[in-house]
Amino acid sequence: VIDGHSKLFPDLLDEFPNIKKHHDKIGSLKGVKEYLASDRNPTALNGSSAKWGG
Repeated sequence: VIDGHSKLFPDLLDEFPNIKKHHDKIGSLKGVKEYLASDRNPTALNGSSAKWGG
């Protein structure tokens, strides 16, 4: 959830340096880092059931 919100609001964690540090640490773990850079990582923040415009 934090990863998705951070994509929408890049400065989201600026006021929370400990959470930002933890988020960055998790994102740099082997396996997680590769997954986040891969095409398996969904780019859409909503699921396939979400409809645009209502």
